[in-house]
Amino acid sequence: MKLLTLDLILVSFVLALTGFVNGVEERIVTADGETQVTNTGDDGSDKSKEDGAEEKKEDFRATARIITLEELAEYDGKEEGKPIWLSILGEVYDVSKGPEHYGAKRGYNIFAGRDGSVPYITGKFTPEEASKSLSVLKSGECHSLEQWRQFYYDEKKYPFQGLSLGRFYDENRNPTEELIEFHQCVKDYKPPERRKRKPPKK
Repeated sequence: MKLLTLDLILVSFVLALTGFVNGVEERIVTADGETQVTNTGDDGSDKSKEDGAEEKKEDFRATARIITLEELAEYDGKEEGKPIWLSILGEVYDVSKGPEHYGAKRGYNIFAGRDGSVPYITGKFTPEEASKSLSVLKSGECHSLEQWRQFYYDEKKYPFQGLSLGRFYDENRNPTEELIEFHQCVKDYKPPERRKRKPPKK
């Protein structure tokens, strides 16, 4: 659980670094695979539209390599000197540069060589938990899992390898019903409203 907390802090720190003098540039890859870039000014306005910049969209999955579950399982971090791969929501990333996390007998090794999306949320690092359907997640938990996917996409030291065939994508790179339902779960998420502070008593 400490590793999960540290990585979440890292995600927040990376997002904070996108700020610049005239506003904040926000780059988000949505659950549908589209990259959106906006430049928000200090007053909250969308300066990217003011500057005439068009919203950038990119479906990076369109030409991705299809990786079978058998191939994915070969890179489970248990053989020294061999790459370590993991899959989150069907997207395969090479995490070989993090052996202290994903190597054999390490805290995150449960994610290596398989798609273990659910444990990112529940914190139960077991094969049984990794095999659970995404349908067990609530809307807020879907949103949190999507943030984890975004973390791996943004992390340059963990390069994208392709799409895992079976649970989340078919041989034509089309999302399965389970993944489509997850996308809807993310869209349904509504962040809690901030409580307004009461003015100090005079």
